[in-house]
Amino acid sequence: MHLKVCGSAFPIYSVRRNFRKLNANLATIRVTTVSGDYVQGSFSLLEHAGERARAALYFSRFVGAKSFDGNLELARWYLRAALSEFRSIFDLLGIDLKSLGLATQWKCSPHRSQVDSDPIVSVLRKVRDFAVHSQVIVGEQKTFRVVSPRSADVVSDLPSIVIEPLNRSVLKTSRGKDELNQFNDESLAVFNEQASNWPADLLVHIAVYRMSEYLAAFLSTNRRNVG
Repeated sequence: MHLKVCGSAFPIYSVRRNFRKLNANLATIRVTTVSGDYVQGSFSLLEHAGERARAALYFSRFVGAKSFDGNLELARWYLRAALSEFRSIFDLLGIDLKSLGLATQWKCSPHRSQVDSDPIVSVLRKVRDFAVHSQVIVGEQKTFRVVSPRSADVVSDLPSIVIEPLNRSVLKTSRGKDELNQFNDESLAVFNEQASNWPADLLVHIAVYRMSEYLAAFLSTNRRNVG
């Protein structure tokens, strides 16, 4: 079964989940499939970053499972773990690219610029700091209305947690400085919209997948250098 959520700023994503499908008004645009058991081929070429990507997906699956079971505290713990692993992708990516002889190419590539300008990927990377080092982001409880993929008449609830909206002024007051100064208001608005439309575990899945797409495009351009 699949769970589908409509987001206005990005293509609709169909993400594998073990039970139900979220009811949404789906536009006629490209649909991308993301599986929690699958990491895009680009990560298979990146030993350390790929390991962290798989770990992020692993922990995020427990976020969904524990939220569904009603164990919100454990779900929040797994969310912090998933966000930490997601952040580690970027910490270790340089090591992998250096081993492939691609570090210099990456620094000046348009694909890196795409990563930095992608609201889901770049802002979620920063969310890890708020979730781990403060109580600014804890994972807000939200119940989605879902419909069976076999019958639109079968509707039930999907208990989840979502990432709270990021408010620049509130964060500046609570943290003593503007830690979102690298993001413009439009990027924050896009992230907040997506974060409210997706359970937190699936937002991590999407971010990992989007990152893998940028890396796949970069590696295919430089594939002659990859053994």
